[in-house]
Amino acid sequence: KVLWQTRVADRRPSHLLATDDFVVTRITDDNGTTAQIAVFDSFSGQIIGRNNFGSESGLPIIPVNLALSPDGILVYLVPNAIVFADLFETNGLKQAKSQPPRAADNVAGAFMNSTSPDTLQIIGERVLATGISPSGAMVWMYDLHTGAPIRFNSNDYLVNVRDPSFLGEGRFMIRSAGSI
Repeated sequence: KVLWQTRVADRRPSHLLATDDFVVTRITDDNGTTAQIAVFDSFSGQIIGRNNFGSESGLPIIPVNLALSPDGILVYLVPNAIVFADLFETNGLKQAKSQPPRAADNVAGAFMNSTSPDTLQIIGERVLATGISPSGAMVWMYDLHTGAPIRFNSNDYLVNVRDPSFLGEGRFMIRSAGSI
């Protein structure tokens, strides 16, 4: 039995995420220059929020990857930042908090190619985001609820792999009991 159905746009979503409370879609245009994130109530199908993305200064600033925590925190990557939105908050999607990747050699577009599911992971109360910097592929860690970067030893990043080809399909983190 179908509980509800909707059509957000004239094309299929590139991302479809769901929890007990929310369904989130990401839809892009054919050129990849504009995108829309739409959030629905899982039970009724009613649209809760929608956010449109486009270009700034001629560069597309659109979400390239999404993850949704069981407690309603939507995390998404735009080319130059990681963004946190609490979907339980009124206008949570519109009041999202962004955080640029933290590193001494931080560059614009660090997350431009972070499109596969393994480059943005929510693990417990932590978010792992993989991106590129001039010194190689980097993994940054953030607190899920505050969006604050978590320092590892004296570094702004968790892992720095000197080979930028590290960023791609099949790369993942292994977690031992109680640590990442």
